[in-house]
Amino acid sequence: MIVPSGRVQVVLEVLQRVKAVFTPWKEPTDEEITRDFGS
Repeated sequence: MIVPSGRVQVVLEVLQRVKAVFTPWKEPTDEEITRDFGS
């Protein structure tokens, strides 16, 4: 099945938002981890 890349991006974005909604805690991103370590 071939899906336009634009649609794939939208689906991934929706999945990330759904995951964020159902995740009680906020998982730190790589940028936040780097900033926390001060490196």
